[in-house]
Amino acid sequence: MSWTNRDTGVSFLSIAAGATLGILVWKYVAPDHELLPTAQDPVDQAAFDDLVDLQTQNQKLLDEVRDLQTALSRQIEEEPKAPPSETVDAPDRLKAALAGSLLLTDEQYAEVLAKIDWATMGGSMKDMVPLIEQLAEALAAGEDPDLAIQGQIQKLNGDLLTIAQVIMEGEVPGTGVNGSFTHPLVAGNQIAAALTAAGLGLDDGQIEGLENIMRVYAARDRGLRDTESSESFKLTNLLEEIDLKSEFYSEARAMLSPEQSAALYRDGSAGRIGMDMFDAGLMLGEYAKPVGAASSTEFAGAVAKRFGSLTNLSDDARQQLDNVVATWANRHYGDAFWSESSDPLSKRGMMTSSQVRVAMRNQVTLMREIFSQVKLSAADRAKLMSNLGTIVPLVK
Repeated sequence: MSWTNRDTGVSFLSIAAGATLGILVWKYVAPDHELLPTAQDPVDQAAFDDLVDLQTQNQKLLDEVRDLQTALSRQIEEEPKAPPSETVDAPDRLKAALAGSLLLTDEQYAEVLAKIDWATMGGSMKDMVPLIEQLAEALAAGEDPDLAIQGQIQKLNGDLLTIAQVIMEGEVPGTGVNGSFTHPLVAGNQIAAALTAAGLGLDDGQIEGLENIMRVYAARDRGLRDTESSESFKLTNLLEEIDLKSEFYSEARAMLSPEQSAALYRDGSAGRIGMDMFDAGLMLGEYAKPVGAASSTEFAGAVAKRFGSLTNLSDDARQQLDNVVATWANRHYGDAFWSESSDPLSKRGMMTSSQVRVAMRNQVTLMREIFSQVKLSAADRAKLMSNLGTIVPLVK
């Protein structure tokens, strides 16, 4: 199978104030569903105005990244694809001190990695961890996030947006900008840079271990993109990319000391889509579509309706779809699933990465069953094959 980082649009994080933040996707919607909250008093007004200014600045950067992505897509279509160069397997650690931070590199992406301001990258990501944790605590308690904290995160994410342009120009592969941002060679450097910024830099043994992990997973990532197969569903391709990167992050985290791990991961936000800076969940926010239900029957109805909206089915085919979805929902989401309540953060849109990955895997199964049991037109098949939206069940 094969795919590139031009397959999807740019994805970004938006919180209660409607601000555009970095390369994350956080689809938090305030209880009153307002795009921007109304400042209630002069004390809040200054923070509110600053946040809106940051939103405007980051939106401009977002537009620039989108334009760059379009230009790169056009360039790739017009130019023949060159075979990827092999990763250099040098006997010594590949490292260089750039921008005040340690850079682990290889030959294939050495040029783009050398252009990244790792000190800014690591510092911004490290500083966002405790701020996002504060927001997670507020959201879990049913409170509105503090505007000042949102503004700080917004500013730090603006730095990441600028770096995203560099990554895109270097054509680092991945599904969408978030896919490029979480490529093993980029992610490994982020971990090293963030720990350096936290004063908890990797020791020689950890550097060697992280380099080895980066090499292995970069090679696996290249294999996914260069191997052609009969796989038709883009969702399957995305799932394989997510699984690979989840394994990478898990292995990288396992080699950290408790102090280093605490600098990058917090209990309230670790493993949450759009809230964990060092997790494959950075990619999942734009694809996860939570659906609240109280039973398998109710959930099946919602899923059938969504899939039906993607297609132009006859009455007979729609009945076939309803039957397939109902059977699938009973099998994967039986009574036991609906007996456990969703946690507060999941209900606000910040599900766990593992939760979304399970839903993605189950949906691949559903799509294959729809293809084999429902009468679909060629256009319907094409729409389903290209669909990346993943329906994630949440208990009401």
